[in-house]
Amino acid sequence: MSTLQDIAHEHLTADDTILQTHHSIYDDVAGTLILSKHKLLFLHEHGWLNKRYDVRLLVPYTYLKTIAVEASHRLAFTTTDTSFHIITLDIKAKFIEDIINHCIETIRLKDQAKTITVLRKKR
Repeated sequence: MSTLQDIAHEHLTADDTILQTHHSIYDDVAGTLILSKHKLLFLHEHGWLNKRYDVRLLVPYTYLKTIAVEASHRLAFTTTDTSFHIITLDIKAKFIEDIINHCIETIRLKDQAKTITVLRKKR
């Protein structure tokens, strides 16, 4: 039987790790919001004796266009293709926004460092 962590790790790359998990609601379904270094995942748990998990949302941070705190526990996201909302149940939305923005900035800085390294090698 797979655990929530096992299912989440199936969708992460080798250099990605889970940072936090939070009880949340996405698309009127309760589940677990998983924040990794590179992605946002939402898993819906169902079944009582035989627990199963459905991946309802999987968004790399690089696809996010905007993140907005609409209320103390409500976040609005816009991606390259769509928009959606997440309601957090155990943490304020502002903390989630801060974590994601920090991850996006870290990814951007790493990409910048790679570009600088490549440019230096071309000289």
